[in-house]
Amino acid sequence: MDFKFEYYELQFQENKSVGYGDYIDLSHLELEKKNYIFTIGSIPIGVFVYDFFTDNEINEELIRVISIGGRIYNNRGDISGKIDLKKLSKNYHSSIDENTQYNESGCRVKTNEKVKFQFCNNLRYRILNKHKPYYAERKEKYDNAFKEIVKKTNTLFYHIFDVDKRKAIFGNWNEMVINHGFRSAIHKDRNNLDEASCLIVIDKTQEHLKHSNLNLPDFNISIPLKCNKSVLIMNLKDIRHSNDFIIDELQQNKISLVMYNKKTAI
Repeated sequence: MDFKFEYYELQFQENKSVGYGDYIDLSHLELEKKNYIFTIGSIPIGVFVYDFFTDNEINEELIRVISIGGRIYNNRGDISGKIDLKKLSKNYHSSIDENTQYNESGCRVKTNEKVKFQFCNNLRYRILNKHKPYYAERKEKYDNAFKEIVKKTNTLFYHIFDVDKRKAIFGNWNEMVINHGFRSAIHKDRNNLDEASCLIVIDKTQEHLKHSNLNLPDFNISIPLKCNKSVLIMNLKDIRHSNDFIIDELQQNKISLVMYNKKTAI
């Protein structure tokens, strides 16, 4: 592939000022808008291309397809942030009182006599894998919409990482989550397999939101993903990460596509 890369060795330094479910602004640590191969101990663990996609690849049809659907769920844990009534549907409000108990991060309400199942803040998203009826019923539509970006991201992935090729529904990856309009709090992708995932950020308007930064607070960097253009492929299973602040009117038009591997989707 005809891209020039700069190698960037990640240096771990735990940021003890923030915990899971917190938000942090690392805009002052934003990397230069270049292409990077991220390494730890000289071993590649990620690749970032600032201007990767063309308008023909992130096009109106793709945006139309990913903009449809998505439901409100209350089960994502740390990524949804610490429990906040403003981020919960009203039917959950009565479950919060002085006796409410939370998990260690404060992002999940524990069960008790009053609360019959655990819950977290509202997030809107859609998960696609070969076992999901929603995907199976719309397989042709999704496959056509994703064809070009799946092909191109897989070419980059196999160019950088020395792994055997797979034939999952998204090439190397067997699952995708389509996140709608929210800022990710500090979390790890604990439930994913210990492999690189692929992140793309899209602005539905194709003009208003220019960037959405991914912060790595324990490595003191903020990666500037250019909307509709950039791609980041990195193993984030054991790396804490989050998003920088974006004003609500821009955030509501942001969609992030994340492709990854999960044991339950095999």
